[in-house]
Amino acid sequence: RASRVLNFAHAEIFMVSGYLGFTIIVGLGLYPFAILPVALILGLLAGILLYYLIMGPMAGHPLHAAVLVTIGFAIIIRGISVIAFKG
Repeated sequence: RASRVLNFAHAEIFMVSGYLGFTIIVGLGLYPFAILPVALILGLLAGILLYYLIMGPMAGHPLHAAVLVTIGFAIIIRGISVIAFKG
């Protein structure tokens, strides 16, 4: 089942999973490639959550409304990331 809406928050989801992976690498002193599967799984879970919590309820609404929701979610993720990762 596809929503036929381009998710503009994908880049931000990738960014957050990368930042979280880097934070884990630095915090635990792990080899960078050891954390790659964890970062990929975090990004996958974030995308699934976004789809079921945000995009699922948008079914039946106009297409432009769903696109604007993904853009708004991208802006929110970016803002939280700047605050959380002091960037």
